[in-house]
Amino acid sequence: MTSFEMPKQLSELLLVEVHKQWTMDVCPIASGDHPSGTVLARVAGKVQPIDFEGEGDGPEKVAVGVLASTLDMGADSKAAVIARGAVLAIDELVWPAGATGPDKAGALAQLAALGIVARQPI
Repeated sequence: MTSFEMPKQLSELLLVEVHKQWTMDVCPIASGDHPSGTVLARVAGKVQPIDFEGEGDGPEKVAVGVLASTLDMGADSKAAVIARGAVLAIDELVWPAGATGPDKAGALAQLAALGIVARQPI
């Protein structure tokens, strides 16, 4: 039997935004399958899923925003990114496999510095 899963609505992730034209940015994004809510880093001018693997404190470990909609792309493209001034549902954030509590806490602090706060919805 075939099943169908409804795509996430932006309202499930984005609980509050300061102003749509201010909260969102359109950014170049690296190709691949990226679900809505993916925590992003900026590497070589493009956003991509944050990556906590490897040594050091490279740009791939610095949270700069959260993907606003699911993307499935075979080539680099552009995407709507929640970049500032927002409250997000913490359970809707998508982290890389193996992300630890300290990894997530550090990325959440980086997002908070941009005015992006993650909370449990009431």
